[in-house]
Amino acid sequence: SATDVRIDIKCTVINRNIDCSIPCNVLHYFMCCCPTQVINYFPPGSKDFKEMFMILLSLTPYPTVFILICLAAYFRTSRSVLILAMVFLENFTVIALKNFIREPRPNYLCNQEFGYPSNHACFFTCILFWFISEELCTPEHLQFEYKTYLIPFGIIYPFIVYSRYYLNYHSFGQIFGGIFLGIFIGVGWYLLNVKYILCTDNILRQLMIKFKI
Repeated sequence: SATDVRIDIKCTVINRNIDCSIPCNVLHYFMCCCPTQVINYFPPGSKDFKEMFMILLSLTPYPTVFILICLAAYFRTSRSVLILAMVFLENFTVIALKNFIREPRPNYLCNQEFGYPSNHACFFTCILFWFISEELCTPEHLQFEYKTYLIPFGIIYPFIVYSRYYLNYHSFGQIFGGIFLGIFIGVGWYLLNVKYILCTDNILRQLMIKFKI
């Protein structure tokens, strides 16, 4: 079909730097990423540590979501619930756009998945820009008390995003698409809640009051 031809053409262009002769071990297969070299576990070399570090960085969304769920369940504040809701909104939006745009990943020949926009880039960007918006727009006495702990997050953020390119999981265009979408969702979701949901009489606000959030 025309769609298949379009995907094949894009795939040929994107996959120009992929070395398909490198075998995938269990970890690479689980991550659906193309290795930049063969990892030798014993004895490990400097490139082994770099690639393992990049793979670990790419796994960070899973513990992050788990932590956000725990925080929302424990504190039950409107802030923690809204951040968690933003993460699920972001994921739904990215999946919908991927299936609509249908741009293959650089390693499309390996996993047959679409990559635009990058979910990792969008995920961490929307969280980061929620806190930036909070810093700029919320009165100081209402801001997150432990926001200094976000400094390490801001430092490691670019490395997490770069890991997706390093592992041949996304092109730079797909990553930047995720970043721009993350900025829009993070800032937009913050302003929507601060200006509307938390300040007017609406269904979501009534539900928060009912469940004592």
